[in-house]
Amino acid sequence: MRTEDIYRFLEKEDLSTYSRKLVKNPDYPIYGVRIPALKRIAKTLEDSDIEYVFHEDVILKGIVIAGKNIPFSEKKSLILSYLKDLSSWDETDTFASLLKVKQSEIKDAFAFFYSLLERKEVYTRRLAIVWLKNNMRKAEDAGFLINRIARVADDDYYIAMAKAWALCDAFIYYPSLARQYVHLLTTREKSMLKGKIRDSYRIPNNLEI
Repeated sequence: MRTEDIYRFLEKEDLSTYSRKLVKNPDYPIYGVRIPALKRIAKTLEDSDIEYVFHEDVILKGIVIAGKNIPFSEKKSLILSYLKDLSSWDETDTFASLLKVKQSEIKDAFAFFYSLLERKEVYTRRLAIVWLKNNMRKAEDAGFLINRIARVADDDYYIAMAKAWALCDAFIYYPSLARQYVHLLTTREKSMLKGKIRDSYRIPNNLEI
């Protein structure tokens, strides 16, 4: 399915210039469609068979997959297929934020995303880190989760930033646990973490790591 005709009928704001400042080297041209509009479009689609023409098409497919009302055991195959399409932080983080899992399936989901931390692809690992961060308080063992994230290799800026973001959340919810794993971070990640902590209104300003 081509989406250009759908996008053309939207009340379009020129977001493409702004988006290019945030998304470096996008996989496809940026049309300039906001996420809320993509969510509305996703509700009208029956499947995720979307032809990629614009950057937003990749995000739209992720929204459709995330919204499918199917067991997580079935959704995993769709996620694994979609992973190869991820090539930017906004595609990845939008997808991670929308992937909701029923409580009865949460153990399976944690095991699945822990396994993705072992993959070599940058945005596959970022997806896992961001999903685990978002669901940190549902983990049976928060220390295990923080430890696993902290040990992911710092081989890319977007991995390092995701790790710093996750550790910042850990300091909000589990400060004593988070402190135990800071030593596993690289110098770059510690610097990013300090910046995240400074920007957070939920962590004391005088916190030292």
